[in-house]
Amino acid sequence: MRLPLAALLLGGPILLAGCAEKAPPQSAQAAAVQALPPGRLTRPASLEQRRRMVVDIYASHPTDALSAEEMALYRLLMAHRAAHGLPPVPLSRALSITAARHAVDTVENLGGFHVGEPGESRAHAWSYMPYDGRNPATWPGMWEAPGRLGTGYLPAAYEISTGITGPGNPPMTPAIAMQSWRASPAHEDVILNRGQWSPARLHWRAVGIGLYRGVAHVWWGAEPDPSGQDASRPTMAGL
Repeated sequence: MRLPLAALLLGGPILLAGCAEKAPPQSAQAAAVQALPPGRLTRPASLEQRRRMVVDIYASHPTDALSAEEMALYRLLMAHRAAHGLPPVPLSRALSITAARHAVDTVENLGGFHVGEPGESRAHAWSYMPYDGRNPATWPGMWEAPGRLGTGYLPAAYEISTGITGPGNPPMTPAIAMQSWRASPAHEDVILNRGQWSPARLHWRAVGIGLYRGVAHVWWGAEPDPSGQDASRPTMAGL
């Protein structure tokens, strides 16, 4: 079994780290908006794209229910924030479904967690939506994922990720995920609202947790979840 891999937009691969989305500067965000159609910048998967998926991530999945391991990871994240004098972030039903569906998509439809060349963050891609940290036109593929999935969370959301590569997708654990992120300053910044993620710019008001086999995704939002913060994360109707 290999240890978690990294693909940081702020540097090259780092052992025992995950993947962190970079908060884009306003000029880059404007360029991304201009490069894509008006209205919602990304669209849900087409019926043909869904037929090609091994697991249709637009359909309800057993991982939609929050697991004990995911709750344990949430508690570790909040304990880490508390140790630095930060308040807890409400657990979001919509962002947790997004995180869980992305973890399933990563494993089942993309073949597991993998990273690309320095600067490229394919861990943030979806099976029907490419992501390249060097190309601003692809960034909305992350920001708008909760809305594309129909969770009701429409504001931009951001993701940190980590994964274990190896035969059979060895399981990710809350402890391994935390070890990975705490070893990476870029991920610590997201979790602890530091640097470009400071409360002056982004104050976390919602967080979602997803663990599946060798992958962990955690989604963060600066707006409250309109569908409610509910630790049970029941399956949402229509998903």
